[in-house]
Amino acid sequence: MRRSTCCLLVVLFGSWLSGSGQSAPKLTSPKIVATFERIGQTAEIPPTVIYTPPKWGTFRVSMVMVLTVGNGSTFGAWGPLLYFYDGSGKNQGGGADVTANTPQTADVEFPIRAHAGKPLTFAVSSSGDTSGSKYNIWVVVEQLM
Repeated sequence: MRRSTCCLLVVLFGSWLSGSGQSAPKLTSPKIVATFERIGQTAEIPPTVIYTPPKWGTFRVSMVMVLTVGNGSTFGAWGPLLYFYDGSGKNQGGGADVTANTPQTADVEFPIRAHAGKPLTFAVSSSGDTSGSKYNIWVVVEQLM
């Protein structure tokens, strides 16, 4: 019994020593670095800087757009846009468009690798007949790495 206990302690001690030289990955959570909210909008939102990363990083940009008042027209839409810079240069993302006809919700997420010192810019554009419609927009920028 004594011999097996000593052997077990030697094995455990050796395992502990070999593991202490390794660095375990850090457990991190996404960190919210910027938010943007506009309620009751009836016009486009011009390009607006929402965050400028101080160093290179991986980010997730989430956009939720809700059409709260429709105008009955199937020929109009509101669409959020994201402009950012990465290793390839300037990029654009979109895709959460809502048609102006009836209340609805659209959402989109962009995982991006953003260039240090270059702004993340947000805008809302319209197409067709959006007169009489209203929308709300929320944008959250999270730093993942």
